[in-house]
Amino acid sequence: MDVQEILQQLATHTGTFPREAVAQAIAQREAITPELLRALAEAQHNIEHLIASDSMARIFAMYLLGVMIKSCG
Repeated sequence: MDVQEILQQLATHTGTFPREAVAQAIAQREAITPELLRALAEAQHNIEHLIASDSMARIFAMYLLGVMIKSCG
């Protein structure tokens, strides 16, 4: 699974936890970290849009960055 496929699965709210996409994101931490940071920056600059959005990208970005930081320490 490439980074764009992972991001797409993480952004889409399906009602189930995307275990495979999360596992792939962690396995590809160096490649996906800039994209996760970009998702957070976009969320920050589009707060108004987030209220009506069902995108989960920012939630999983925070989760994955936290997991990745914890595994470094």
